[in-house]
Amino acid sequence: MTKGSPFCQMVSAYRKISVFSKEVAVPKVPPREIVEVHMIPDPKRGALEIRLWWQDQRVHSAAYPMTEFRRVHFSTFPNTARAKSQASCFA
Repeated sequence: MTKGSPFCQMVSAYRKISVFSKEVAVPKVPPREIVEVHMIPDPKRGALEIRLWWQDQRVHSAAYPMTEFRRVHFSTFPNTARAKSQASCFA
């Protein structure tokens, strides 16, 4: 999986999740399952890639223009303290 601290979301009955008010389709995951959401910024392309993991497999990946999201500061340093305390959504 990707490094960093993911956050978790429950898949809706319509097989979607919401990330910063942006609906993202999750076609391969049953409703009401928990997925890990990894956000990877790509400043060169001006895009934010959202990767969704379920049962230790990447089930969806999509890139969106950063302009579609409110301003968020992404650190280049991993948050190791949080990563240790929240290793996975499923632990």
